[in-house]
Amino acid sequence: MPGTYEIVSLAGGLIIGLALPATSRVKGHVATDILLAKLSEKPRIFLTVTTRLIGMVLFLLAAYGMVMMGFRLKGSGEVTAELSLPFYYVVYAMGGALFVQTLILFSEIIGTIKHKS
Repeated sequence: MPGTYEIVSLAGGLIIGLALPATSRVKGHVATDILLAKLSEKPRIFLTVTTRLIGMVLFLLAAYGMVMMGFRLKGSGEVTAELSLPFYYVVYAMGGALFVQTLILFSEIIGTIKHKS
């Protein structure tokens, strides 16, 4: 069937991109807390906050890059070969999901700091 590969590819990208914040929120990723378990409270909190801040910066940069790519794709009129589906909708959705991921990391920082007090 014409266009099947395009639909599956776009849907796969959306599923993976949109699942990232949801999986992060429920802590569904594989985590290795061997080092954290051996640390006392202050270094553990410092390390947790530091890694979340680094993650926020990286995900914000990735989200910005996706939005800029979406603008370029929309401006150039880039579409899929068979069905002429625009790519920029998928790219914007993934950029939005990456931005939501930064908010989730921020909420984890707040939770870590509040849990300490």
